[in-house]
Amino acid sequence: MKLTVRIANSDDKKHASIICKEIESSAKVRGTGISKRDPEYIKKKMDDGFSVIAFFNGDLAGFSYFEVFENKNFLSNSGLIVFPKYRLHGLAKMIKLEIFKLSKKKFPNSKIFSITTSPAVIKINTDLGLNPVLFSDLTKSKKFWKGCKSCTNYDILIRNKKKMCLCTGLLYDPKKKIKNSLNKGDKILLAYSGGLDTSYCLKYLTNEGYKVITIIINTGVFNNKDLESIEKRALNIGAISHYSINAKEYFYSKCIKYLVYGNILKNNTYPLSVSSERFFQAILIAEFAKNLNVKAISHGSTGAGNDQVRFDLAFQILCPNKIIVTPIRDMKLSRKEEVFF
Repeated sequence: MKLTVRIANSDDKKHASIICKEIESSAKVRGTGISKRDPEYIKKKMDDGFSVIAFFNGDLAGFSYFEVFENKNFLSNSGLIVFPKYRLHGLAKMIKLEIFKLSKKKFPNSKIFSITTSPAVIKINTDLGLNPVLFSDLTKSKKFWKGCKSCTNYDILIRNKKKMCLCTGLLYDPKKKIKNSLNKGDKILLAYSGGLDTSYCLKYLTNEGYKVITIIINTGVFNNKDLESIEKRALNIGAISHYSINAKEYFYSKCIKYLVYGNILKNNTYPLSVSSERFFQAILIAEFAKNLNVKAISHGSTGAGNDQVRFDLAFQILCPNKIIVTPIRDMKLSRKEEVFF
């Protein structure tokens, strides 16, 4: 198996038509219909050195490019595709990394942004240093927003006066200094459920010399006895203090009643209360963190599943100056490894 990801050049223009078809096909699968591109447009990106191409054992496997807006103030990383039979090899992440590096090399002072509905792409972008932002923080270029017209959600964007849509906007600002280091003695707010993952995080962080404050957001799952047991466990492991937030009425009034009224189910079978619960828990944790003198927020999500995205997005939007610490995800730990810690 040989994966090759490199800057595209004029010799690659023979692939332009196939790339355009796959960009359109991928958009239809996502249900957006956005990002239709003409082969000549893709060829121009190749000639300019503004694109990255990938091959798997010599066969075309993926592509991405960037566009320049507002007199080089903004760049958008766009058109990411990985052909279906070459997925699940980490190729999307490799392509995103290369187009991001190319963008910074060509235009080191430009802000780099992306909009997407894909949790996987959001995760890749945040790993690269892009942070979720409001649409108002992105380019004002009419040319860019005109490109959204072919999307099935365009009416939502227009109704909201281009302030928001179903996509998440992410931005990398080279001029913005982000605090990204922790020192022993720094305070960390840990989202704590009392289970194995979060208990491991608590033990690990205290062993590393951090002062950990634990917090649990109770949306109705725990009774008073459960909460007392969780608090006792947190303090015994090493938390310097513990907070239990009663969010039952908040969660019902803000979310559950609307799910019930609308009889909203995923695939007509699966309640959306769990996934939505994570967002509301994250919102309350982020708001709580603002009132504490903590440098970071931690959660016990692994690298699999969507909870990591739900927590990370809320934290990055509501308290962008806080560092996000995810020991289990970062160290790729198994449950067995956690147990024997």
